[in-house]
Amino acid sequence: MNHVRTGIRAWRHKAFIDPVGRPATDAFLLISPLATNLSLEILWAIVNGPFASAFTLTNSATKQIGVKLLQRMRVPALSQPLSELESAVSTYLAAARKFTAKYGSEEVTSKKREKSKKAQAISESPELPLEGLKTEKPDAASIARECLRALHWRVDAEVLKLYALPAELERELLDFSDGVPRVGVPFDQKCYIPSTFREVMRLDEFLRITDEWEQTDERRCQPIEKRIKHGRRTTAEDAEFKELQRLFDLRRSYLRWRETGDAHRPLFDEKKLRRLKEEDERWPKS
Repeated sequence: MNHVRTGIRAWRHKAFIDPVGRPATDAFLLISPLATNLSLEILWAIVNGPFASAFTLTNSATKQIGVKLLQRMRVPALSQPLSELESAVSTYLAAARKFTAKYGSEEVTSKKREKSKKAQAISESPELPLEGLKTEKPDAASIARECLRALHWRVDAEVLKLYALPAELERELLDFSDGVPRVGVPFDQKCYIPSTFREVMRLDEFLRITDEWEQTDERRCQPIEKRIKHGRRTTAEDAEFKELQRLFDLRRSYLRWRETGDAHRPLFDEKKLRRLKEEDERWPKS
């Protein structure tokens, strides 16, 4: 990762994965998993996450990001299962490589090589060689960038789940970088959750009611179909369904906020929805 900060605000560092082990100058800090059983992908996700970004900003008053500073940074309990994070990182990196192959070129223009340090600090600095994008399908490229954003946010969400911060503190951390363009990514990001939408505190929940809503709703419909077919659900299935219903309510609040600017203004027939929920609770459970 860079030894000299990229700017004076949030997102002042970016980490790269080097699976080969190339020599590097003192312009870079080298972070190795040799003393642990961690993969390069896990280290990459933690160092590029919002927690690390806030830490290097609030604990360094100079241009340099030093080794001793990173050694003081808290990390999650890495003895817990990491399979979800590893899967999220692998999915994102695979999608990013496909994006590069389809829309990028390996040539870097002379203008980008001659950019001033000030321009580089506020520009989008890709973590993969994404320079020289082809322009014959700009709409498809934009959609692909949004897909990469959602996949990268899933990585960030999995890292935050490992930290297990209180909900209010996680939202405060997410708001920390509001208005600051994120560096080192091939997509636009100036915030995680809109500042005026306060119904959601965690990034995982926000993803599940927005970019990942199709999967969330499909999962929510499964216990409904089981109740229709078999007339009952297990206690565990009922608990999961209640959580998915809570996400459904958050989804409605988000849609209200987008339509009216007020998350509490009715958008659907509230009485009918409440009656259906009451009828669902009267069904027997096993």
